[in-house]
Amino acid sequence: MNWKSPAMIAGLVCALCLSATAVAQAQEGHGEPEMSAEAQAEMAAWMELAQPGEHHQHLALYEGKWKTKIKMWMAPGAEPMLNESTAESEWIMDGRFLRWHQKGDFAGSPYSGLGYDGYNNGDGRYESMYMDNFGTLMILYTGECSDDGKTRVMNGSFTNPMAGATIEQRNVYSWIDDDHFKLESFMKMGDEEYKQMEMLYERQ
Repeated sequence: MNWKSPAMIAGLVCALCLSATAVAQAQEGHGEPEMSAEAQAEMAAWMELAQPGEHHQHLALYEGKWKTKIKMWMAPGAEPMLNESTAESEWIMDGRFLRWHQKGDFAGSPYSGLGYDGYNNGDGRYESMYMDNFGTLMILYTGECSDDGKTRVMNGSFTNPMAGATIEQRNVYSWIDDDHFKLESFMKMGDEEYKQMEMLYERQ
């Protein structure tokens, strides 16, 4: 079921209106507020979807301060560029979304990145967004994780400004232990996919 559909949103608005009307009647002396069984079920469904769950607990592993060692390949078979950075992640919206802020230096220029991770209970998938000071694009990702939450695969895409073609990106998060995890980023344009970046995170 698509919990973002106009019909579902309209249903929630109707439920809220019914609830408000019932409360107003009660305040005017018409007795206790009453909601139909359908409105109560609608409200209960939305309340359930709004609560952090098991997958948010998986994301909780990544909360904290990290230092990273980075390898980046500009083309298949090229020698990797080596770099380091720091990252910090913290919960926002009462434990519903994890916000990332990454800082470092790339080719002599200061680098700053901002990202958000979450789990959409209604659509049953992880969702994330990333942007940095090296571009004007925001890359959106969706994905899923292993049963234990220690491996997560996120897929996104963006446009190659030179060729105008779509580049597909696949990010694989691998939890190593309480103080280490790895992010591997793969890019694909056409039929060829190659490993473009590897980041090893160590908790500070």
